[in-house]
Amino acid sequence: MASPNPPHRQAWIQGRTQRENQLLASPGHGRRMRYRKLIHACKAPLTWLGIYQWGMANARKVHITSHTLPFATLPTSFQGYRILHLSDLHFGILAGFGKELARQLQNLEVDLVLFTGDLNHGPSPESPETPLETTLAETRCLLDVLNPRDGFVAVMGNHDRAAMWGPLEEMGVRVLVNESHTIKRHRDQIHLVGTDDVHRFDTPEAEAALVKAPSGFRIALVHSTGLADGAARAGFDLYLCGHNHGGQICLPGGIPLVGSRSRPYGRCASGFWQVGEMTGFTSRGAGVAYPPLRFNCPGEAVVLTLVGDQEGSH
Repeated sequence: MASPNPPHRQAWIQGRTQRENQLLASPGHGRRMRYRKLIHACKAPLTWLGIYQWGMANARKVHITSHTLPFATLPTSFQGYRILHLSDLHFGILAGFGKELARQLQNLEVDLVLFTGDLNHGPSPESPETPLETTLAETRCLLDVLNPRDGFVAVMGNHDRAAMWGPLEEMGVRVLVNESHTIKRHRDQIHLVGTDDVHRFDTPEAEAALVKAPSGFRIALVHSTGLADGAARAGFDLYLCGHNHGGQICLPGGIPLVGSRSRPYGRCASGFWQVGEMTGFTSRGAGVAYPPLRFNCPGEAVVLTLVGDQEGSH
């Protein structure tokens, strides 16, 4: 377990907390509150038509998807290594969602569980913030049913709070904030490099963590696609993220009604993409933000199996 008060942690918590408070007081707060009021005004007619209930039911149906990823650079001891990738759970939006998801995942056998941000819902002017106690209790539901050999690793999303770092690590979740974590198998090893959210809380330390990462097979864990170019330049093998929710509310065929325009890969609302030699994957996320609806875009929990390049493909 990490030391509760190392200097780098205290500095990050203080800076991140200050920026969280600034976000809630920003000029954009009023615009986001108007957006929330508009959605709320639409809720009554959508409920009367049965559309709102339909969308909420869709939001609770999480698909477990599996992909095999080939890498010529994968160390031999990690052949067949299984990773459960969870993103954008937004606990508190859907009551009891943690227990529901835990029931679906309880029979999964994986080596590692990775959370790529937004376990929590907040700080956000669009909808009420989830109490920290609720987020931790919902997260505990997942930790109780999963037993990955190499544990749980998380990074922070734009809805997560700095105050979550300590409690999550006390629960057994290794939280990476602009730092690396190495997993060993015999003489082989892979490196996980996790950054703070770069959508709302970008700092130079985030990309610096990619540059300073140990050599070898490396996986970048970032909440959004915002550091994809930097990770590719640094020679990363795999980049895992979420943030876009796949669009959450989409036209048939999974075409997002509101797409992210953030560069460099905002068009990749979900699925696989490639930057040079680096493979990227954007999860649709398991949970939902406000409004708590999904159409033509089911939530997902993703099992990624790493193999040598001759063994298969996604």
